[in-house]
Amino acid sequence: MNCLNCGNENPSDARFCMSCGQALSQSCANCDTILPLSARFCFNCGLPQKNNDQPQAAVSTGQQPQSLLQRFIPPELIRKVSAARNESERRIVTMLFCDVKGSTAAAGKLDPEEWMEIINGAFEGMIRPVYEFEGVVARLMGDGILAFFGAPVAHEDDPQRAVLAGLGILDGIRAYRVEVERQWGVDIDVRVGINTGMVVVGAVGSDLRLEYTAIGDAINLAARMEQTAEPGSVQLAQDTYRLVAPLFEFEDLGGIQVKGKDEPVHAYRVLGRKAQPGRLRGIAGLESPLTGRDREVRALRDSLQALGRGTGSLLFIIGEAGLGKSRLIAESRRSVDGLLPGLEWFETASLSYETSQPYGLIQRLFRRLYRITSAEAPTVLRHLLTIDIAATFDEEDDGPGEAARVTLEVLARMLTGESGQDAAQLEGESFQTRLQQAMRDYWGHRAEKGPIVLVFDDLHWSDVASIELLGTLTSLVYEYPILFLFALRPDRQTPAWTMYERSSAEFGERLVEIELNPLSVIESGELARGLFREIDWPPLLQRRVLEKAGGNPFFVEELVRALLESAVITQDDYGRWVVDRIAADVDLPDTLQGLLLARIDRLEEGTRRTLQLASVIGRSFYYQVLFALAEVTSNLESHLIDLLAADLIREAARAPELEYMFTHALTQQAAYSSILLKRRRDFHQRAGEVIERLFPQRLDELSPVLAQHFEQAQDWPRAARYFSRAGDMAFALYAKMEAEDHYRRALEITLQLEKADTDSVNHLFTRLGRTLELMARYGEALALYEKMASWSTENNEPAFTLTSLLSRATILTTANAYNDPVAAMELLERAKGLSAESGDLAVEARILWNLMLLTSLNADAFPERLSYVEQALAAARLAGLPEQEALILFDSWYEYGLIGEWRRAEEHLLQAIDLFRELDNKPLLAETYARLKYVNWFLGEYDRAIAFAAEGYRIAKLSNNIEAQSISLSGEGLIHIDRGDLQRGLDVMEEAVRLGHEADVITSLGGTQAELGLVYARLGKPVAEGIALAENAAMWLEQHMAQVAGFAHAPLARLYLLADDRERARLSLVKLGSFSEQYRKTGFVVSIWIQTGLAEIELALLDGRPRQALATADALRSLMESDGVRYLLADVMLAGAKALIRLERGDEAFALLEAAEQRARAIGSRRALWEILVLSARLSEEKGDRTVADARRVEAAQIVNAMAGTLTSVEMSASFRRWTTERTEQLSNLKEVK
Repeated sequence: MNCLNCGNENPSDARFCMSCGQALSQSCANCDTILPLSARFCFNCGLPQKNNDQPQAAVSTGQQPQSLLQRFIPPELIRKVSAARNESERRIVTMLFCDVKGSTAAAGKLDPEEWMEIINGAFEGMIRPVYEFEGVVARLMGDGILAFFGAPVAHEDDPQRAVLAGLGILDGIRAYRVEVERQWGVDIDVRVGINTGMVVVGAVGSDLRLEYTAIGDAINLAARMEQTAEPGSVQLAQDTYRLVAPLFEFEDLGGIQVKGKDEPVHAYRVLGRKAQPGRLRGIAGLESPLTGRDREVRALRDSLQALGRGTGSLLFIIGEAGLGKSRLIAESRRSVDGLLPGLEWFETASLSYETSQPYGLIQRLFRRLYRITSAEAPTVLRHLLTIDIAATFDEEDDGPGEAARVTLEVLARMLTGESGQDAAQLEGESFQTRLQQAMRDYWGHRAEKGPIVLVFDDLHWSDVASIELLGTLTSLVYEYPILFLFALRPDRQTPAWTMYERSSAEFGERLVEIELNPLSVIESGELARGLFREIDWPPLLQRRVLEKAGGNPFFVEELVRALLESAVITQDDYGRWVVDRIAADVDLPDTLQGLLLARIDRLEEGTRRTLQLASVIGRSFYYQVLFALAEVTSNLESHLIDLLAADLIREAARAPELEYMFTHALTQQAAYSSILLKRRRDFHQRAGEVIERLFPQRLDELSPVLAQHFEQAQDWPRAARYFSRAGDMAFALYAKMEAEDHYRRALEITLQLEKADTDSVNHLFTRLGRTLELMARYGEALALYEKMASWSTENNEPAFTLTSLLSRATILTTANAYNDPVAAMELLERAKGLSAESGDLAVEARILWNLMLLTSLNADAFPERLSYVEQALAAARLAGLPEQEALILFDSWYEYGLIGEWRRAEEHLLQAIDLFRELDNKPLLAETYARLKYVNWFLGEYDRAIAFAAEGYRIAKLSNNIEAQSISLSGEGLIHIDRGDLQRGLDVMEEAVRLGHEADVITSLGGTQAELGLVYARLGKPVAEGIALAENAAMWLEQHMAQVAGFAHAPLARLYLLADDRERARLSLVKLGSFSEQYRKTGFVVSIWIQTGLAEIELALLDGRPRQALATADALRSLMESDGVRYLLADVMLAGAKALIRLERGDEAFALLEAAEQRARAIGSRRALWEILVLSARLSEEKGDRTVADARRVEAAQIVNAMAGTLTSVEMSASFRRWTTERTEQLSNLKEVK
């Protein structure tokens, strides 16, 4: 057993260290948990412990620990510690070891009584700084101490406090070393080691000592830091360093070898405080634009502009921790640079551990002004102050005036504590009065030279004296151009809040209040994406981060930092940020745990335990469940009232059950993380059983909650059952990510059970695989089905093998990156062989459905395609399989779309709607309506298309089906654009793309996004913006589903032509192939082959090949008319007319334009109509019919005005008018039209 004090190895049965006499710990024989020797039972597993009949001893220091420690503990800390926890907890704690170096040699030279006196003096130097920064001495160890920062009372800056305490120990022992050397002739020194990590905290005793047991090796590493530190130094491990690095100067010691570690441990030596500390918040090298604070920035800038006009004011920025008060100040500081000539900006902040230091905030203001630290000698500060006051008061060479002299003396007394010649007058109330006047004189003189901004951040931590002094200064705003900017939290118990309330009543219009609220989900997402502009956030991971952050910018950044540190987000070889894997959960970072526990620790003990118990139930919790779980219920109501008042929870609902909710998800996580693992398991088991008993009719609805409870309780059979039910609920609602999570966990648990139910295994494999398919993660689905086949072989379940074969075949037959017709046919042949003997119509129907899908992408398999459709439908109907029948009808629209039988496609989709409605399959019902929208859109039946889109969107919205919402909107926007309702079209398209990003929707991120780029260009926005949007869409499609990359490449080719970039347009067309090839491959996706044909025509015209352009236009028009497709038909005819004009066949062109006009009017395409009218007006004028030409031009202008009038943006409306003017000139003059 290794001694925690000196590291010496001792026999396993040793009670005390053979080297230093330190009492040793023991480990549980059952679970290896480290325990104090006095433990009778293991707190982790409950096993009785042996050899614990003798009390633990400590090395005598000549005084009882209570009397020794009591001398140094501040009264306020005694109150906090006495009110602290009575039960063991898990906590992130910063541990400080300190011992006297040279004590062994010195003790050998001295009488024990002399040595005891030296050590007691050393203890004073070690212990006092610990309590000064509100740490707690956990152990006295012979000639050293172990102190904890973060338990039993947490602060949000415990690592910083520990380092400051370490530096304080070195400062305090320095003079004592000299005294020891002089009196006893021995040389001693101290060394300090610090580390931060998870520990289990024991009960607080009456002597204010704590017993701790570390989890893992966090406490051992802290001891090793101390043992390897140089005498007279403070040494940190990496985990503490990263939490305090911007605040101190360090020497990087690199990796050092420590006992018990295979690899070197990175260590740092603290050199001292930084004169200008950096920011703890934010991520080095990454900065997101200020998000969601436009209103607040305007208010701050208004105050600064008023300051520039000579008007002073007070500005209070109020918000909870992390909402961005300091960031807002920093952004304002940057924005004001150079705008206000002569502006002086002074900034300081209160510190949490200096609330009782009189004038601490004001002292820090002047130290920052002079760029010195608190370690500088008073003489240095007085010298700088003398120079400053001489310059501020414009003193001449004959010496300072009376006002300057008094100001110097008073400020010097306040800043250094030293008295000058007026010492007798600088005491008590007299000093306070003179100080107030001196500060007014000083800042008044500075403000006479130019405007001043005085920033006081974290005012809620300020000492009372500083607050009172500031209260007397603020009236300067009526006399001078001074802006007092105060940032504070809404803590109504602090002197800062009292000052705010008093100022609000006194200053009227001279006071501005900015209240910061949490960001919206959209704004939080923008913040996260702004940190990594090019990253493709997995929607589930992004949602987890945003849910936990709860709109708090600091929380967002810290959670992202945690993802970086855990390598979830990494940089590839090209320096691009990528998501390496999807985190199952986002752990609570140490930085946030301290912040949140500090708030929780302010609660009364019973209230705090109620909060912990509620945290086990979940983010939201029913009163009934909490009442049933509470061990003591008499004060439960008052505890909940206290938690509501503290804004830690809020009432979520009163009916049908009284329900509460944690205000912030991370508060729940922080409270939960402090509970011991065994206690958690017990609470979870009880919570699950209570919920089952109280809500027997709602078990499906509550299955996700029950699954979590029983999983944490390690009740595996019930956990698997409820995860499966939760997966079924999510699958029915098309909540794919949730379904995947639940099914995957259910399958993992079920396969580990001693006897797994085969029906459950089959269900979970199949449903999880289908869920992965719906998320377009086909490779993972294939691997899962192969695992299913292996399991069926091992467990002799041939039916599973058949299911696996058909499931894999379905993936290989559909349009995705894994499409492989040959391999699919092999799987189907094997499936036929296995099913031949059974005569199972359900299997036959599924095989035929797969064959239908297999041939749907084979342009040469036309006869088989329709045959398989009819056979599959017949088999499904004969077998009485409405779900399979609905799927066949749903997919067969492709077959009929490929041959232009749109009415037959519509008929099948309408039948599918009836079946999906009967089956209550809302996800596929919504998607079927979306497909009906496409059919009617292509046929030019816009009203029906919009109605179907609206119904699909309504159903998808009810089931929170993001993908179906996006698909329903995809295409609808282009209908509105075609009709001339530009704003509505833009809104719909942009929303479709936004939703597409959330759910990785192919049609939206591919086709709609690229089409949106083309729309932007035709609204007058820079063509480069549209190209960038379409290129992103093309890149995304090529990565995720290259077979339909034409969705993006066709609009992209036309965008290149608008930019006169023919070479890149040609490259896009090479990727696409001819429109006729696209028709054969993707005839059901009308927009691809028509846009491809239009791009071919436009390129031929630009190249001076009008005959080729005309031939392509005629062929494309013929194909569209034979299929009954009317969308974009007028555009094709307009393009053909341009080719005829180039060929000087004006009469034919005019006739074609008249036909195009009829087509455009028939479907209401004002977008195409105005261009047709402009060009036909030109031909009418050439024919000598000026009246008709003028009438056409007037109507075209009216259409353009009406379209522009739909745009809500004045700028966008103007750019569209400019673009149409240029377009009109091109058409009228018959210049080359892009």
